[in-house]
Amino acid sequence: MPKSKTEQQAAEPTFTPLPKLALGVITSPKDAFEEIVRRKLLGVGLAIVAAVGAILAILTPVNFYLAKRGSLFDFGGNSPLGTIGMLLITAWAADRLARLVGGEGNYVDLLAVLGWANVVQFVGLAAGMVPFVSALASIWAIVVSIIGLQQAHRITMGKAAVAYVGAALLTTGISVLRLPSLLIAFLARYYLSAAYPPLASEIPSQAAGWLPGQIIYSWIVAAALVAAAAMVPRLIERNPRVWRSVLSAIAAAAVGVGAVTTIFALKIDPVGGVVKGVRAYRSQEAPNPGLAAKRFRRVLEYYPSDAYVQLYLAHSEAAAGDYKRAVEAYDDIRKAMPGDAAADAITRTGIGTARYSEGSYAAARDEFEKAAELWRGYAEPRARLGLAYLRLGDPKKAIDAAREAIDSKGDGWLPQVVLAQAYTTTGQAKKAQEAAKTVAEIDKALSDRLSTGPGGWRTAIERLTPLDLRMPLDLPKAPPPGQAKKK
Repeated sequence: MPKSKTEQQAAEPTFTPLPKLALGVITSPKDAFEEIVRRKLLGVGLAIVAAVGAILAILTPVNFYLAKRGSLFDFGGNSPLGTIGMLLITAWAADRLARLVGGEGNYVDLLAVLGWANVVQFVGLAAGMVPFVSALASIWAIVVSIIGLQQAHRITMGKAAVAYVGAALLTTGISVLRLPSLLIAFLARYYLSAAYPPLASEIPSQAAGWLPGQIIYSWIVAAALVAAAAMVPRLIERNPRVWRSVLSAIAAAAVGVGAVTTIFALKIDPVGGVVKGVRAYRSQEAPNPGLAAKRFRRVLEYYPSDAYVQLYLAHSEAAAGDYKRAVEAYDDIRKAMPGDAAADAITRTGIGTARYSEGSYAAARDEFEKAAELWRGYAEPRARLGLAYLRLGDPKKAIDAAREAIDSKGDGWLPQVVLAQAYTTTGQAKKAQEAAKTVAEIDKALSDRLSTGPGGWRTAIERLTPLDLRMPLDLPKAPPPGQAKKK
């Protein structure tokens, strides 16, 4: 018996309008993903991911120029090509893991649902200025992605969660937009050792760590898109030739972008700028803190929020004799990191050094005392506090400060110079000779220069220059226990 028109209409599958379907991904993802898999809406899913990448690409210069945050060098994740490439990688990992736990779906369907899951990212991006809402959107994005994996592979929520979390551990991040952090760190270090002096991998800075990773990131994305152009069309039932053409064009664009951004980044070369600045600052034969400051300023044009390079710049300005700018720079760093005892102690030590070098000994003493109190195990402010006490005519306190610096593993020449002069001044000749001998063992040329002038060791610290008193670029090995927040 033929079906009535009403029965035929009821038997036909319904097609939800795309905007309503996108809303359904957020409000009732299970039903939405069932329809997405049934309708094979891969193209729209990729378009959603590309749109997220486009928004991120727009936000990158906005944050850089208006908020002075981040960097322009974000070639991988913050672009349509980057987000699509990382979707391909994460979906592949999730597909492999889902099959291991009994999944029966296919890679193309999983690509589609994970692409559509990025609808939730629009909520997170729109709520970017409201941390609580943004955090909720990030959590919901994970839940929605797990539901999508469940629907694509017809497995339980528990198995879908295991597969998704496993893929997330391989690719890191809350959605489909990140690379394996361990892999990128390993490759970045290898890249630095090949392209730059070994010093580059030892410098803690955003520029030295971020740029190599981004170059590698862009090429991994390009490789993923090239592989997708070769393999994905074979898995698509509808219009495989069209898909091959589209994916091949995207892959070609990714390769071109990777090449252009690599050449541009190497031409700008902020990594090299940091390395050259550090070399100029640290040089024992011909230190040039003025040149170092110039290098660091240029790096900060591209990485304005790089706290380490900001600190290097402040040190360089103080060593070059530009005390006003140095103090302002230290203050800016300290104010930008409220509640961070380690940053406060280091910057106050730098401010104290600038005050000392300009002859404001009482102000220098106050800064060193505050720094020493903030971080009791930090030797640097105690050694310099000894200098201030000597200048203020209190050799006994200078001896106490130098001894505390040595007890805090201050094994450089500075506390020994303080002791040599303080013991000489107080008539403790034997102890003065021992301290002077230690200075000579550490730096013979410095010892000769300080001891052979008028007054000998009695006036040794008067012959110390701002170059001698350069703050070390090497940060203390550990933060003050229970005092400093993580940076």
